[in-house]
Amino acid sequence: MLDLIPPWAQACAIVLVCAWLNRVRGGGMGGQFLPGRALFWVAPAIGLVAWAVNSWPVAVAFGLGYLVWGLFSWGHILAKLGGYTPEREASWLERTFEGIWPMLAAFLRMLFVLPGVIAVAWLMGHWWFLAAAPAFAAAATTVYALLFRPIGTHDWMRAEIATGALWGLLILSATL
Repeated sequence: MLDLIPPWAQACAIVLVCAWLNRVRGGGMGGQFLPGRALFWVAPAIGLVAWAVNSWPVAVAFGLGYLVWGLFSWGHILAKLGGYTPEREASWLERTFEGIWPMLAAFLRMLFVLPGVIAVAWLMGHWWFLAAAPAFAAAATTVYALLFRPIGTHDWMRAEIATGALWGLLILSATL
C-alpha cells in the first residue's frame, strides 16, 4: 500500500509525524493524557514510523535509539542553553555537564543519539551513517539554542517539534 504514496509525500509524512511524536514525548499535543511517561509510548511509535521505510530490525533500532536518547533528563541543560534559570536541581547526569559551555553541554547530551545510529549503521552495513550522530546533535543543539527562548508560552513546543522533524530526517537519511 505504501507503494501508492509518492516518495516525497511519504517523506513529508514521516517528518511531520516524528515532529508531532517528539512533542507528545515532551508532554504536549496529547502526551499529557498518556499513562506513565510519554516516552515509553512514543519510542515504539518512532520505530513504527521508521518501519515505513526501513526493515523491521532497523525500525527496532530506531525505536530503541529514540528511547535511549530521550531516557535521561536534559531539561536543566536546555534551560541554561535557552537563557533560563533552571526550575529544578540538576540530575546526576546533568551535573556531569555542569561547568561546560551550555552549547557544548547540549551537544554532548544530544549525542545520546549515538547508540541508535551505531545500531542502524551496523544493521544496514552503511558505516557512513555514523556521521549522522554528530550532524543530528549539532542540528538539535542549534534548534534548541534558537527556538527555546523565553518569549512566550510555547518555548518547549517550538524546539520539540523542530527536533522531532530532525528525527524524521534521520530516519529518512538511513534509506539513502
